[in-house]
Amino acid sequence: MMETPRLTQLLNFLAEDPTDAFNLYAVANEYYAQQAYEAACTWFEQLRTLHPGYIGLYYHLASVYELLGNIPEALNVCEAGQGVAQAQRNAHAAGELQRLRQRILDEAGL
Repeated sequence: MMETPRLTQLLNFLAEDPTDAFNLYAVANEYYAQQAYEAACTWFEQLRTLHPGYIGLYYHLASVYELLGNIPEALNVCEAGQGVAQAQRNAHAAGELQRLRQRILDEAGL
């Protein structure tokens, strides 16, 4: 994978504050956009470790696991994200994660 000017800029922002949730999310999403799913997974997992309440990460992380063929982990991430969303009383995010979980189940024939 080639490091683009945008990715370089995002990594520089992250170097200034390695635990900033938005910067971690932006780097993970940039790798996702470049279809570098293993790298995206690593960054989303780091974000989840440091900021488990960052609700936006769960949908994307589950999608990455699905793309990597790890259906059990994709489903686990959906369920974990639903729990976080419910704790935050975020019905929209909980619904999106439920729909993603159901789509993954349907496509996997489970």
